[in-house]
Amino acid sequence: MVFDDGKTLAYAERPGNRRMDGLHNLLRNPQVGMLFLIPGANHVLRVNGTATIVRSAPFMADLALNGVPPALAVVVEVGELFVHCGRALLKSGVWRPGTWPDDEQPGVMALFESQQALKLRA
Repeated sequence: MVFDDGKTLAYAERPGNRRMDGLHNLLRNPQVGMLFLIPGANHVLRVNGTATIVRSAPFMADLALNGVPPALAVVVEVGELFVHCGRALLKSGVWRPGTWPDDEQPGVMALFESQQALKLRA
C-alpha cells in the first residue's frame, strides 16, 4: 500500500509470511533497503528508508485481506528511490530454479562454520 503522500508505503505481515528475524532486525536498526521486482519488467525499484512496526487497529483495517486484518504491518518512510536495470538480475541467474542448489538452506551452524573457515584462510 502506498499512501497519498507518495513518501510512505506499508506492507502487511501475515501468518505464514512473518519473518521474526526480520522484524527483530527492524527493531534494532530501522534503516531498510527493499527491492521490488515485477515479473516481465526490465527494471527493479529499490526503496531506501526508515521502517516502523505498526499494530494500530484502524491502520490494520486498511490492510485487511478478505475482511481479515493483519496482526501487524511494516511502514516505511521513503528516503530514496533508485531504478536498477533488471538485466543484471537476469544475467545473474537468480530467477532460474535449475541453477539453485538441490539441498535446503544451510542451518546456523553451517553458516558459522563457513565464516570461520574464511577467517582462518585470511
